[in-house]
Amino acid sequence: MNLSSSHLPSFCNPPLHEMALGVQFSPIIGLDVFSLESLRSLYIDEFPLHEIQAPLEPVYEQFGTPVTTGSSIRFKPINQSDFIPRCWFLSTSRDRLIQIQPDRFVHNWRKHAGGGEYPRYEAVKNSFGISLSKLIDYCSNKKLSAWIPNQCEVIYINHIISGEVWKLHSEVGKIMANFSEIRPSLPSAQMEDIRLNERFVYFDRDNKPFARLHVGLTPAFSVDDNSPMYILKFTFRGTPSSQDLAGVYDFFDTGREIVVRAFAEITNPEMHPIWEREQ
Repeated sequence: MNLSSSHLPSFCNPPLHEMALGVQFSPIIGLDVFSLESLRSLYIDEFPLHEIQAPLEPVYEQFGTPVTTGSSIRFKPINQSDFIPRCWFLSTSRDRLIQIQPDRFVHNWRKHAGGGEYPRYEAVKNSFGISLSKLIDYCSNKKLSAWIPNQCEVIYINHIISGEVWKLHSEVGKIMANFSEIRPSLPSAQMEDIRLNERFVYFDRDNKPFARLHVGLTPAFSVDDNSPMYILKFTFRGTPSSQDLAGVYDFFDTGREIVVRAFAEITNPEMHPIWEREQ
């Protein structure tokens, strides 16, 4: 699914704190804990630092089935990949990161002290492609199981910190467009803050659901000076149009455009000059 990228909203100084491109795939048999040192050598020039993290659980966007809310007990078969850790490979400035486990590859940019400015989507996507290709080639050369993507995701996390336009969490209407801070049914109450979670389903050319956009707004406080802030997170996740790199890139391009347009549409235009909107 390709959307027109002409006249895409653009900000010179967006409140972006982290951006990630990720792909989930069928577990690669043979990509085990003994492969970690070999994988590190593939990325050591650009990502010399490394950490070990707990693996991410598989995530699938499902359609036409009830969504479970609240706590529940889930049972699933135990796979060998459940015991294999997730590897982080980081740049020296720690603002760029790739994450690898037997069924997942993620490339992150994070705002970090000592790091550079956000390099923009195309640069992150290009670095993702180069880094993922190294993993695919490694698996092919080692004659491991095939790389078959089944889900993709595009994540943007914004930190909207209080300042000139708004001071308190209760002033969320100055951040989000078309939001009323005063509820007629609660005339004597003062809103303290708000948490929002919205989901939107997207359809392909055959009118079949293929992806979902998750939008979350969470109140928080800045670690620097304890200033009120909101975390505005967008996650666009779903099935690629084809089980190859072309399908993954197509999904990324679609997701990026949907997220950027959604950000411009749901945020209050009063904030846009602060973020130096260009178009």
